[in-house]
Amino acid sequence: MKLPSGNYSYFGICHDILTWMVSYYNMKLVYVPANTTRIAKLGIVPVLIEQLLNMEVDFVPYGFAPTPELWQQADFSIPVAIQYYSMLQRWPKEESRLTTLVRPFSLTVWIVFLFSSIVLIVFMALLTHFDRNLSRECNLTSFMDAISRHVNYVITVITGQGNNISPKEKFSLRFVAGLWCLTMMVLVNAYSSILTSYLAVHKLTPIVNTVQELAARSSETEVTVHYGTEQTRMFLRATSGAHLVLGNSLRNNPKLLVEGGKIFDGLKNVLELGATFITV
Repeated sequence: MKLPSGNYSYFGICHDILTWMVSYYNMKLVYVPANTTRIAKLGIVPVLIEQLLNMEVDFVPYGFAPTPELWQQADFSIPVAIQYYSMLQRWPKEESRLTTLVRPFSLTVWIVFLFSSIVLIVFMALLTHFDRNLSRECNLTSFMDAISRHVNYVITVITGQGNNISPKEKFSLRFVAGLWCLTMMVLVNAYSSILTSYLAVHKLTPIVNTVQELAARSSETEVTVHYGTEQTRMFLRATSGAHLVLGNSLRNNPKLLVEGGKIFDGLKNVLELGATFITV
């Protein structure tokens, strides 16, 4: 589609596929508009095929069905396949539960929680310390005594033991403590619920979904493939990227190259050696 500015724009499912391929292969996408005069004379599909045959473009973002007339112009029997393989892996292990207590919340939440608790303790201690009448009534002889008193208050509230603030204390102190108690009630309930779900449901280590992930975890798992297949040759001939990492793994472990048709040897490598079996 030609824009008023003179530039061309394209959209649709084919465009989305090409955009994904450009991102995946780190390519640059350049649009070459077809000749509108020839489109009016021959039709859009023959003109697009002409662009391919004349090497004006590499891809045609247009869906069409090959007809006998089009077969006379080009061979459509060679498809382009991207990640046309499947990966067979051993059942993932269960993650360690040593970090279960801190897992319900992210690091940011824990930092904000600790920071807000410390600020609350210091703020309440300041209000109490400068209230002479309350300090004498509670036998608070120093600022650290006030800190200790409010640390005990915060801990008992968080752990659900319950505590109270004297009605003689300033309204500002009771108001801040009340808001904080409501926040802690929501936080503690959320924490206990999430913790229960973590303890009830086993959390497994993430499986490998792509070749890039497999290469990144090459120190944990190796790759086993059928010898002589196209993807094996692709790994062994690679000079960079994830394919090179997997190719080096195969060269260092030739026992993981399985003869074509012997699928049970590949399954054996998966079950006994913990390798990832890549097959079509």
